[in-house]
Amino acid sequence: MNTTRPKLGWGERAPDFVLPLKDGKLTRFYALAGGRPTVLFFHEPDGGDGLLNFHTALNENAASPVSLFAVERDTPLTDPHGREIPFPVFSDTEGAVHKAYRLGQGEPTTLFLLSPNLRVLASLYLEDATTTAQNVISILDTALPKVDPLELVTHAPVLTIPNVLEAEVCEYLVTIWEHEGNIETGVEHSHAAQRANTINHDSKRRRDHTVTDETLTRRLASSIGVRVIPEVQKAFVFPVTRFEGFKIACYDATVRGFFSAHRDNLSPKTAHRRFAMSLNLNDEYTGGHLRFPEYGAHLYRPEAGGALIFSSSHLHEVTSVTDGQRFVLLSFLY
Repeated sequence: MNTTRPKLGWGERAPDFVLPLKDGKLTRFYALAGGRPTVLFFHEPDGGDGLLNFHTALNENAASPVSLFAVERDTPLTDPHGREIPFPVFSDTEGAVHKAYRLGQGEPTTLFLLSPNLRVLASLYLEDATTTAQNVISILDTALPKVDPLELVTHAPVLTIPNVLEAEVCEYLVTIWEHEGNIETGVEHSHAAQRANTINHDSKRRRDHTVTDETLTRRLASSIGVRVIPEVQKAFVFPVTRFEGFKIACYDATVRGFFSAHRDNLSPKTAHRRFAMSLNLNDEYTGGHLRFPEYGAHLYRPEAGGALIFSSSHLHEVTSVTDGQRFVLLSFLY
């Protein structure tokens, strides 16, 4: 697992910033961006013509609108042919925003492709404008789900975050569960004025590997932290500072793995938990949905690498896995 991040990376939230536009008016990036795919250029000298050609190629070929913005360090973005710049251009004379996006001095014109939720899908150098536009369109076609709008009568107050862990990291964690040991885990009950975990097949069938390797724990916390914590802050206005720890869990169809409806913070040992994280590690299974019966019968299933974040106070269950194995990385945020 490589944790080096030479520039803002896949799955990370694009930092907000306030910079002057060409008219000198201080403007917040988040006040203009969001709700549709976005391309954010970091412009270097002599890139104006290429940016405009990219803008034209993208508008002519993209299936749906894509917002464009540019950030320049100190060279005014102009068109050598006198055309008007048709997108907002921010001035970053101090280089603070370049630094926030982890861009070095003298780097070629770089673009960050952002999801409608302003998370990084890719970072590219602007080379041939037409080819780069085609690459952006191809990435959008692959990365953004095709969703038909449906009217929801009820919806659990949960947060789905795609692209939290890369496919190879998910596969690696499954391998750890398979080869480094796992045990059947129970549910917490009171007995003789004590709280204890007991195996109860009427409530839960799951086998867990608790991550004890400190290096792996730090790497997971680092990778997940930059992709999850800003989303929790944005959605729930809660400043997460801690992960409880990580478990790699498996719900197996051979025993119809499931977990009946429960809450995650009812004992003195768990009262500190504020949010639960359920991060799917694979797609090859049937069943195994999360459901929040207090809010209706909707079933939730993030794609592999995607996480579901929800309050530890919510009543929730995992439906039976009827085919294959569902692998999931679990943790609690507080």
